[in-house]
Amino acid sequence: MASSQAIGVPMTYRLVRRHHARTIPYNDKRIGQSPDGKFHQCAKGANFELGDHTLCLFVPNQGA
Repeated sequence: MASSQAIGVPMTYRLVRRHHARTIPYNDKRIGQSPDGKFHQCAKGANFELGDHTLCLFVPNQGA
């Protein structure tokens, strides 16, 4: 995820880029297991600040 980060907060992942954030619940159907142990986001639209839409989020194994 270039110039952004994903943070696990209670029951959601919070995607942060600059001063803008989006949250995705842990049980969202867009969440998938990351094969390389890193966060990866697929989104429709190139501008996170103007509301591009997350299509998928691959996350590392959280031990669950």
